Amino acid sequence: MPPKPLPSQLRIGIDICHISRVGRALEGLSKAGRLEKWAGKIFNRHEWPGFCVKHEQWKKETTGEYGIDIFSQWLAGRWAAKEAAIKAHSNRRLLRHDVSILPPSLGDLEVSGKMTKPLILIDPPRRIVKMDIETAIARGLQEAALYRKMSIGDTLSRYDEVPPGEDTSTIPPLSCRESGSRHIIHRRLLVKEEDKQLADLSISHDGEYAIAVCMALDEASDEHPEPVIDDGTGETIHEPEWGDEGFGTKSKRRK
Repeated sequence: MPPKPLPSQLRIGIDICHISRVGRALEGLSKAGRLEKWAGKIFNRHEWPGFCVKHEQWKKETTGEYGIDIFSQWLAGRWAAKEAAIKAHSNRRLLRHDVSILPPSLGDLEVSGKMTKPLILIDPPRRIVKMDIETAIARGLQEAALYRKMSIGDTLSRYDEVPPGEDTSTIPPLSCRESGSRHIIHRRLLVKEEDKQLADLSISHDGEYAIAVCMALDEASDEHPEPVIDDGTGETIHEPEWGDEGFGTKSKRRK
């Protein structure tokens, strides 16, 4: 007979990140002007204000309390925490934007009890929102409409790139590589705060390393919800990503 399964749906994930490696990446990305875009792939719209605060502190004082070392430690801790959360959810395929690591003071988010350490929230299973180019541009998805991958039928292709600075209104809304096909943009459905799941998180720094441990509820789910079609009417129903309207006031957008 097989051994008895663990009588709980609680799982633990752990990750370690080399701080100096993050520091070297920070310097290279900053010199190339690509730091915000890189960070936008890691932090979601709830975390973005916190990143902007740390980034501004680093730019004002490149040495001392908020120098490269402190900024690297902070980023390495967040990276390790997200990876630990992903590992703690073996029954799901979490992406980094599905994990929100927030300070104890949450503003408009209400959490019972007093928190003295970073709070970690896990998004529910994703539900996809589909829209065409016309709707995407109207919703302010500049990055997606111009540079991200989009589906054409059952295949993937890239939209013809538009030089930076060109007016997006000049983009043919139904331009495609295959006659009769329409480009379809994918975003996830807007996540309600009450649908998020709290997890437990611990971040430690020791010398050159940041270590994170996450304990989370890992429920098995075989659900594959049908995608939602955004026809451009009514309010926005998608979760914005970096570069989209509504993501963050300090994110850079293409004009």
